[in-house]
Amino acid sequence: MERKAIILLLAIVAFIPHNTALRPDIMECRNLVTAREIVQDGSWLVPTMNGALRLEKPPLPTWIAAAVESVCPDSLAMQRVPPALAAMLWLLFLYLIVKRLTDDTTAQVTALVFLTCYQVVLMGRTATWDVYCHAFMTGALFYLLRGLQRPADERAVWGDFAWAGLFMGLSFLSKGPVSFFALLLPFVIAAPLVSGVSLRGKWGALLLAVVLCIALGGWWYAYLYIAHPAELASVFHQETGAWADRNVRPWWYYWRFFLEAGVWHPFVLTALAYPLWRRRLAQPRAYTFFLALLVAQLVLLSLMPEKKYRYLLPLMPAMAALTALVLTHRHRAGSPWPRRLLLFTVGAAALIEVALLPLAGRIFGGDQLNSLALLQHDERAANLPLYHPATQELRIESVYAAHRRIAPLDVADSASLRRALPCIVLVHPGDTATRALLARAARPTPLGLYDDNHHPPTDKHHNPTMVWEAVRVETGE
Repeated sequence: MERKAIILLLAIVAFIPHNTALRPDIMECRNLVTAREIVQDGSWLVPTMNGALRLEKPPLPTWIAAAVESVCPDSLAMQRVPPALAAMLWLLFLYLIVKRLTDDTTAQVTALVFLTCYQVVLMGRTATWDVYCHAFMTGALFYLLRGLQRPADERAVWGDFAWAGLFMGLSFLSKGPVSFFALLLPFVIAAPLVSGVSLRGKWGALLLAVVLCIALGGWWYAYLYIAHPAELASVFHQETGAWADRNVRPWWYYWRFFLEAGVWHPFVLTALAYPLWRRRLAQPRAYTFFLALLVAQLVLLSLMPEKKYRYLLPLMPAMAALTALVLTHRHRAGSPWPRRLLLFTVGAAALIEVALLPLAGRIFGGDQLNSLALLQHDERAANLPLYHPATQELRIESVYAAHRRIAPLDVADSASLRRALPCIVLVHPGDTATRALLARAARPTPLGLYDDNHHPPTDKHHNPTMVWEAVRVETGE
């Protein structure tokens, strides 16, 4: 019980303290801007992002963010609490799966390894979609595993499959088929290696799981198909095209997958030596299952044209379990270094997260210079609509910082410009053409220069498209 309390404390330390040290990235800004507009407009079923329909991502994580926004407006710290809880739920289900297949000690070590993987901590601290879909799917896998291992005549089988269907539906409502491809399908491939797994006499329960999954995960899409069929078809075409056309990498791109486990990568790499560990480990079937799960995940993700290293997040549970199996084997063989390494890594991680994370955030995140957020406190801009030239790129980070929509405006069309007056137009420094158009049609008054980069102009990460001058534009009459 004491060890489990320590794991819970470490989980809290991993995800909660200093959760604003890392500044929102583009994905988090998209989610939070959409959540803000849901609250402002009441558009829960048809979300928008900066005024445009936002149907690319399933809405459950955004609904959660919107619920937080309605209670704690503009609180980044509170927005990051629900994903932290989702990460803890993910940890709980991983612990239960490993305990069911091995023993309590191995499950606890798995939890500790999982909590010290960089990707897990990072995603548990950001209000995006990934941690939700994988946490819910891991819950579904636990109930599926338990249901498959029960005797067919037990009534509890129906409950297990019902819970599995509900969690699969929640996963689909969080990020569509992502976790089905990255976790469920590999599990189906590897599950026959688990002792006692059988579907005999359970087809009715499996059908119940499928029905519940489709009903819970698909109702929102059914609504959109009825209410906005053209927009839904466009988004579907755009997203499926992105899988084949965007961030395309060769099939071997993930060859360094084991490095995603951080300090544990040597154990993941050595765990691939199947002939060696298959004969030595106390739980060879569990080892074979997790190794097959990892290989299936890696192969399936490598077959997808679009690749990013953050897409390897669902591999973390299998890598943590394999690491735990190796560590516990060496510990039970009498070696003192697994325990020492585990204690050192856990202690170092806790120290970084509690004491050093704010410093790391300042070092790697830079300092905000003069954010658009300041514009909302400028009386000269009060109650005026905010625009940007329609022909120029607008980063969603700027919309998040401005705390309001920034609509596109055709500044070359004097009639459109006059209809928008009085307003605030964002102009890039050095954009003399836009300034001339504004001066020709109205009376512009510069309000100041705003920069939402977290790095100075000399840094390679500095993005000029996030530097704007706010110009108050009024009628010249």
